[in-house]
Amino acid sequence: MTTPPDGFSAAALDLDPQGRVLHHADLLVHDGAFYLDAPAPQAQSLHNYLTRMVFWSDVTIELTDLAVLTLLGDPIDLPEDVLSRPVHWGGKPRIDVLVPRDRLEPTVAALELRVPNWLASWLIRQSGSQRWNLTCS
Repeated sequence: MTTPPDGFSAAALDLDPQGRVLHHADLLVHDGAFYLDAPAPQAQSLHNYLTRMVFWSDVTIELTDLAVLTLLGDPIDLPEDVLSRPVHWGGKPRIDVLVPRDRLEPTVAALELRVPNWLASWLIRQSGSQRWNLTCS
């Protein structure tokens, strides 16, 4: 993939030679940057792997301080200062929202006003601290 459109989202895997999953990340393309979020235990290892894979391209790999909030249910209006991606997983409609950690509490409060049920609100609270994020541009 050389030029994915803005808003493109997918999942990505890094496999070892035997086909075992070393890293799993969800991906979002925004303003020409690739945002990858991986579980916290994998983030530094994925960062190291991607850094070693830069041979000749003009690529910068940076760890970011973004939180991933997962919303389940009908679409809602999101705050303007967040990134979001739909996640197709076969269940209820799901959207992941990427927000700077220093804006986490106000964003959660704003989303809770818009989320119609307590389950989605609970998921917002739970998912905010479980993921680290890696941005590759």
